[in-house]
Amino acid sequence: MDKQCDLKLSGIDSMIRLISATILSVLFSSSAIIFSGCKTTSMSSKGSDHGKEIVLRLEPGPDNPRNSEGDFITLKNGRILFIYSHFAGASGGDFGNAYLASRYSDDKGKTWSQIDEKVVGQEGDMNVMSVSILRLQNGEIALFYARKNTASDCIPMMRTSTDEAKTWSDAIQCITDRKEYFVLNNNRVIQLKNGRLLMPVSLHISPGGVWGPSSAKGTIYCYLSDDNGRTWRYDREVPNPEDVILQEPGVIELKSGDIFMFMRTGEGVQYVSYSKDKGETWSPASPGNIISPRSPASLQGYLQQTTCYWSGIKMVLTRNGRRLILQYQKMKVRRGIILRPLKMILTDGTVIPQFISQKRMFC
Repeated sequence: MDKQCDLKLSGIDSMIRLISATILSVLFSSSAIIFSGCKTTSMSSKGSDHGKEIVLRLEPGPDNPRNSEGDFITLKNGRILFIYSHFAGASGGDFGNAYLASRYSDDKGKTWSQIDEKVVGQEGDMNVMSVSILRLQNGEIALFYARKNTASDCIPMMRTSTDEAKTWSDAIQCITDRKEYFVLNNNRVIQLKNGRLLMPVSLHISPGGVWGPSSAKGTIYCYLSDDNGRTWRYDREVPNPEDVILQEPGVIELKSGDIFMFMRTGEGVQYVSYSKDKGETWSPASPGNIISPRSPASLQGYLQQTTCYWSGIKMVLTRNGRRLILQYQKMKVRRGIILRPLKMILTDGTVIPQFISQKRMFC
């Protein structure tokens, strides 16, 4: 894959939500993370385009083949903290060695620290990766990540901080009822208005401990905690009556109090499910109206908008249903495949995305 291929990082939702003076966009490829800050005037300097300038590149290097999946949080003193998956050794694949590292900004994202600080060492036999950071209602900061031992043993872990990320508690194993391979994407854990934590995960089975074609299909669960993450449970899996390949779920609490879940598929759209009991049970997974390549999405409400990000496309629909913003960028992905523009039709406040043309994507 082209190491300069830029894709949207799902943690960008947190960045936009938390920064007011300077809006940052965060892009990543299979091996590098790129931060770009948006300015009101266009720039002509090298490394900038259409009013954007690169403020930090976390490029791969010797003994560092990949930097990826991370999340942001704004601390009480205004510092923006970014914790990400720092791969080490020869392999930059998902089964390579990795630990969690951090960078920070004290000027609303305009400049960033230049030296990594190790946050969590390589606890798993393979790695730790895929970060979610969440400010809990009690004021503590929760850090979630995947601890990976084998192709059949990957469990979400949680640590908390009471001193604004200066120190972290011992790790809590979030899933204790089974030892399997659970995928928890970055920037995925949420806390509901009633205080309940939701952790959407995808369970993948690897026969004989070897990851193969059958491992791609996930069984979707949403683990719940009503005690700020000390204990976790689930009620039942998300029904999958169409028997499609489901992966990498995310959730958001709607204004109605219902929970909306979206899931990566290879069907050309994000599949969706709803919960009317705060994540206890879920409606059967079905095709949603979010057109999507085979790629994870991130959906989050902030300010007066609901935004969906996936693989370089940004769609914004204001709540009054009258304004639509579509940002499109060409992307080089595996096998040189290019995503073509989208045609967006707005009818009675409903967005109907339609592809003008598209080659199949393999993300």
